[in-house]
Amino acid sequence: MELYKEAISDFNKALEINSSLADAYYHRAMAYAELNEKQYCFLDLYNALPVISVTPDGGGICTLGSTPGAARCGVVGTWSMEWEINGHTSFVFIECFCRFIKILLMKKLLFIFALIILSLSSNAQNYIQKYNNYLNRTEFYDSYGNMVGYAKVNTYLDRTEYFDSYGNMVKYVKNNSYLDRQDTYDQNGNQQGYQKNNSYLNRKESYDNNGNQQGYKKWNEYLQRYDVYDANSNQVGYYKYNSYMQRWEYTSTRY
Repeated sequence: MELYKEAISDFNKALEINSSLADAYYHRAMAYAELNEKQYCFLDLYNALPVISVTPDGGGICTLGSTPGAARCGVVGTWSMEWEINGHTSFVFIECFCRFIKILLMKKLLFIFALIILSLSSNAQNYIQKYNNYLNRTEFYDSYGNMVGYAKVNTYLDRTEYFDSYGNMVKYVKNNSYLDRQDTYDQNGNQQGYQKNNSYLNRKESYDNNGNQQGYKKWNEYLQRYDVYDANSNQVGYYKYNSYMQRWEYTSTRY
């Protein structure tokens, strides 16, 4: 109880300096609610309404009403109510109102958090991999839908060649049956590294030209995807097949 009283005192001082601090009104109102001082809680929330805009994920909004001494609060498509602010408001109504505002603010925070997560997820998607049946090649796109390159099997040289979006070859991969691995070369034929299946750990490992492990890819049966790890076994991303779009999507887990 004493902590709430001290908090109210601190918010009082803050509002003496700046009477338009919506956060101070709101948090002081919550402190009053904890002390069961519902009348003061109601007044502080009312004072905060002209300053803040509360927009929950359902599209509702809380603002002052068009007439003096009145406020309106509603959620579009759900319900709405009006009330006259006066000294005869019942404690029950005040308590409901306080809880309602608190729920709306919590919804707003959750909505913003969800948008941040969606934004991060959208920005984290590095590329999309899709097979082009017409051109017989695998194409790679960035998260904006721009093609950044493609891979095509060269049956004459028995290798898979990788090209940039302008058609310039940047590397190729060739099976090494003697060492049971796939060797990677640059466009000039210089070996850059290789990939090898580790049947004991059930994963595909990548190495540089000196034999240093650079990372690995492992199937995640539970999540139905390939998880990608660096040399220190830290997950850096994953591949997941989008059956609806018929493509593989890579998402980075590093931000």
